[in-house]
Amino acid sequence: GGFGKKVDVYPEEYVAAAISKRLGLPIKWTEDRSEAFVATTHGRDIIGYVDLAAKRDGTVLGLKLRLIADIGAYNMLFTAAVPTLTMLMASATYKIPAIRVTITEVFTNKTPTESYRGAGRPEATYFVERAMDMLALELRMDPAEVRRKNFIKPHEFPFQTQMGAVYDSGDYERALDRALKNADWERLKAERDAARKEGRLVGLGLSMYVEVCGIGPSAILPWGGWEHSQVTIQRDGRISATTGASPHGQGNETTFAQMLADQFGVPIEHITIHHGDTAVVKQGVGTFGSRSQAVGGAALHMAGIKVKTKMARFAASLLEASEHDLVFENGTIFVAGSPASGKSFTDVAAFAYRPVPLPEGLEPGLSEEAFFEPSNNTYPFGCHISMIEIDRETGEPTLLKLVAVDDAGNLINPMIVE
Repeated sequence: GGFGKKVDVYPEEYVAAAISKRLGLPIKWTEDRSEAFVATTHGRDIIGYVDLAAKRDGTVLGLKLRLIADIGAYNMLFTAAVPTLTMLMASATYKIPAIRVTITEVFTNKTPTESYRGAGRPEATYFVERAMDMLALELRMDPAEVRRKNFIKPHEFPFQTQMGAVYDSGDYERALDRALKNADWERLKAERDAARKEGRLVGLGLSMYVEVCGIGPSAILPWGGWEHSQVTIQRDGRISATTGASPHGQGNETTFAQMLADQFGVPIEHITIHHGDTAVVKQGVGTFGSRSQAVGGAALHMAGIKVKTKMARFAASLLEASEHDLVFENGTIFVAGSPASGKSFTDVAAFAYRPVPLPEGLEPGLSEEAFFEPSNNTYPFGCHISMIEIDRETGEPTLLKLVAVDDAGNLINPMIVE
């Protein structure tokens, strides 16, 4: 994602560049953390009024959500669009047959709001999940069971909500059950009730969520939602790659290098990822909306496939074998089942650049680029359970228990995820 305020370009950055150009000298502009909190964009300032219609058995029939969003003094990149993501996710994890959302955005004299830490999606989760809790309270039902009753079922995916979002996949009941088991839900309810009898202010909360991520389809982004990557294998067998998904703390360099290392069967130390340098990176859209891996990583993978396919043809010529029978593993390219008779990755790379007759239909070199244009966003989901105690005298909250079950898809680097 864009890491909040970093998705925008601020006046000081233009001024620094202009001064540098005027003076012919490098200019450094710094901003401390306090200045960043005060003067750059903020996350959200929104009020929501929720009406929920349901049957006595807990089946939700309709949802009405009226939003009033204070978006600050002026527009930044996504300022006006953020509340529309609250609207998009108004169905949450539930099959709600009728939904109406109205949005009023108000300019004030405050710092502008922006795509910052979730960008509209946490707001939708909060409004809908609070309404589900109130429904459970009204009907004297277990909050978990009210949610279970209204889930979109696994066999119903892909599922188009009343707000137009097309959820690609999901198993919300499984996430709920895992969280209930990990938290020992029934025991926590008993502990909460016992604490309240002692006069303690202890609460137990449960929340489902689903959020739109992997922002990409060009249909929703006027400047394009694709991403670009180029992968090049040098003469010495080292791999360099460019990406438009420039990282600033997410660890993309590591995960992208890991992807290529797995793809080509070479050490990760032999791979260099280039980003953020317009002299090297031809083009790109950027890192925001939780898209760097889903979109940028896909472009990188596609470029890697193109290069690997070409390299396999070179290797097949050297090994006098079919390119479809080759395995890339441990820095060697060999025919499946015969690793001892293979060629080193470096030898094949060097062969691709030699001024000798090449296999028919092949040009010298190993460099390919790819664009990835996603057909849809992604929709990760999960369930969180927490128990909190409030001090009667000071109002200070103490977190007693927190269980989170998140479906994050395929974890390329679990350590970064943790």
